[in-house]
Amino acid sequence: MAARQITATQTLEDFRTQFNALSATDFGDIATLNAGLSATSVIGAVNELYAAIAGALSFTISDGSNTQTLVNANTLLFQGTANQILQQYQQQIKLHMH
Repeated sequence: MAARQITATQTLEDFRTQFNALSATDFGDIATLNAGLSATSVIGAVNELYAAIAGALSFTISDGSNTQTLVNANTLLFQGTANQILQQYQQQIKLHMH
C-alpha cells in the first residue's frame, strides 16, 4: 500500500478523491466486515481480534493419569536433570521385559 500524499498545489477535489480512496481501497470494504465484530475503528477491531485469539490459545498435557489444560499466560516448567525422563522410561521398559 503506497502512502497517499496531497501537495499544497493540489485542489480540494484531489484531496477528496484521495481521502475516499484511502478508506475504500486501502482499508477495504466495510460491507465485507465479519458481523461478529462489534468494533467501530481499525484499532478497536485489532484489539477485539487479539482478545479472541489470545483467549483461545490453549493446549492439554497428560501423563496418562492426570490432565492439565494450559492457557494463555500459563507456564509449563520442566525440572530435573538432562535425560531424566528418558532414563526413567528405559528403566520401566526393562522392568516390563523381565
